[in-house]
Amino acid sequence: MSDPLSVAASVAGLVGLTLQLIDVVSRFSGAAAALQEIIQELTALQVVLKQLESFLDIQGPSGFSHTSALCVANASCECKLRDLLVKLQKSAQQTSKTAKLWDRLRWPLTSKEHRETVDALHRYTQMYELALTVDGCQLLCKTSNEVSESLRCQLKLLENTQKISLAMPELVAKADEATVMGKAVLEILSDLSDLSDMKDNVEELKQGVDRLEIMVQG
Repeated sequence: MSDPLSVAASVAGLVGLTLQLIDVVSRFSGAAAALQEIIQELTALQVVLKQLESFLDIQGPSGFSHTSALCVANASCECKLRDLLVKLQKSAQQTSKTAKLWDRLRWPLTSKEHRETVDALHRYTQMYELALTVDGCQLLCKTSNEVSESLRCQLKLLENTQKISLAMPELVAKADEATVMGKAVLEILSDLSDLSDMKDNVEELKQGVDRLEIMVQG
């Protein structure tokens, strides 16, 4: 069983990393739209992480283990943030040696790297938003396989109630929100999965969510 304080400390560490990244990104120039998009995603992630930090503090001890989806996702998120930070800091150091003092640093990410980074940050934000509810937090206490199975059951329930949702506008919005949130979690689980059968399971769920989104929206 993981110490709940260590879970909160891990989230606090992610908050610090996002703030550090926002500061570093703001030093670059060029590709203004790309820079703004990255900063917006980092800011959104930082805000949700701060909320999660407070939420965990209020909730007190929880059933997190080192294999729980939230703990594993925290480690994955930290790795992605640190990789980005190292890349940007390395670029800044190299540029500062050759550029004139009045030159701003040029944004080092390619269009592909930028899009992958933005998408990853957005998915993590959505997953941490899920953790801000008691039910979501309890779900993410489970292992990735258990979370996958729980989402499978939820997806089946949403499919069974799809016709009712279409007849009731207020339920359409709730169903749509649930599918978006579920898809973000599934994307992260897919990234974290090392076992081929787990990847296949997650991919099947993602396809199911895609179908449900089309049904709800169409």
